[in-house]
Amino acid sequence: MESPEIKLIAFYLPQFHPIPENDEFWGKGFTEWTNVTRAKPLYPGHVQPRLPGELGFYDLRLPEVANKQAELAKEYGLHGFCYYYYWFSPEKTLLDRPLKQLLESPEPDFPFCLCWANENWTRRWDGSEDEILVKQSYSDEFAEAFIESLLPYFRDDRYIRIDGKPVLLVYDTRQFLDIRKSTSIWRKLVRAAGFDDIYLIRCNTFLSQNYEIDPKVQGFDACVEFPPHGTNTQQLPIVESKVEHQSVHDSATVFDQETVVFNSITRAPQSYELLRALFPSWDNTPRKKQAATIYFGSSPELYQEWLSGLIAWTKRHNARDRQIIFVNAWNEWAEGAVLEPDKEHGRRYLEATKSALQSQSLLYEPGSAAHLAALVNDCTLSANAKPVLQGKQLNQSEQIICELEQVGIGESGFYAEGYAFIKNKKALLAIVAFDDDQLVGSTINSVYRADLAERFGASAMRAGFALHLPKLVKPKGMVRVFAFSEDSIFQDVERQTSLCLEA
Repeated sequence: MESPEIKLIAFYLPQFHPIPENDEFWGKGFTEWTNVTRAKPLYPGHVQPRLPGELGFYDLRLPEVANKQAELAKEYGLHGFCYYYYWFSPEKTLLDRPLKQLLESPEPDFPFCLCWANENWTRRWDGSEDEILVKQSYSDEFAEAFIESLLPYFRDDRYIRIDGKPVLLVYDTRQFLDIRKSTSIWRKLVRAAGFDDIYLIRCNTFLSQNYEIDPKVQGFDACVEFPPHGTNTQQLPIVESKVEHQSVHDSATVFDQETVVFNSITRAPQSYELLRALFPSWDNTPRKKQAATIYFGSSPELYQEWLSGLIAWTKRHNARDRQIIFVNAWNEWAEGAVLEPDKEHGRRYLEATKSALQSQSLLYEPGSAAHLAALVNDCTLSANAKPVLQGKQLNQSEQIICELEQVGIGESGFYAEGYAFIKNKKALLAIVAFDDDQLVGSTINSVYRADLAERFGASAMRAGFALHLPKLVKPKGMVRVFAFSEDSIFQDVERQTSLCLEA
């Protein structure tokens, strides 16, 4: 049977045109580009400002911009765009000009759907999120007006459907007093408008993977990941730093993107419908300035490996008619989440997208997190694994010292913590937990390379790891933890079961 086609949908930000509200709040002519061009690097080698490539500083009031973006997306294999929809009330919808233009023209001929960006309109464009400028309302009376505003889009032939139902994503379900009541009202209104139903997708925002709930409990059909929300990775610590002015490191938060990729590819399947998602890179320095969140180590190659891993995961775990992956995003320039061409990479992220979508096999670079993740996904418990006592040094060489410091099971679930001290070397270790003979969780140590040490002026890195499984409170059998790398064998035991600790 032929493998089903993966449909890759990119989130799309319609912020690149002036509107009266932005003129009033931030000054005449403000758009997302205003913040992008003001960004400054926070550490040696930090690429800021990150500037657009062949599309330039475009204005979405020009229809030819949307046409060119759609042509590029289609050329490199994307299935469609998911536009953020800033609806507040029957009298107030912001940043909707590109969508209105879309309805008025058959071009671009490219599938699309909407994600209700149902947050209060705050000063988030300049990092001041506490000041509310336009407030959201979730009253039952507004529900009818909200659905009425969506119907012209739902009726468009280009609108993305699942099971014949128009798709709607909701960004933040925490805002609703009774989300199940709201979704029930929406469904009745959509059916009354002549549709079979609506296909509702909850964005998994503002919570970790360990605390996700079945979307059906809230009246949704499925949920979609929304990284970096829910990603599990440790902050990059810097020791023995030679940087004179360290205030930036006290405010900016730097994470390792390769760890995120590993944890994403090795994610366990869920009992509910889960659509996977990824980001090409993430650096919101333009918006947050010195309080930025940065995922270090992003590259077109790492993004391609991540997408390739999620394609394999989706084909393995999701139904043939649910072969959908989202990417965050096509054009989130102020958050560094960009697929469209930029000055530094050109079209390389698009080329990586096309390569991953067209490839029929997983071709991971040896030594990469994605390669190690593939090994973890296929690993099984070895009969001759040898236990290692808590606190015992696991491996020591001239370059690496690795220790597992504590492990146990309590009311908050299972935990295992340790660290690897690494000198001028990239060293990946997979930390894998088995309950009896079932793989129940995995992570890797934060990844450090000589170039990272040099960039921050550090001579060594202390790479911690923490595996927390809150749902593993009452194990079926013996819980054992293993650590392994691609090419290292510790304690003279079998590869992929190098270290074992009984809990």
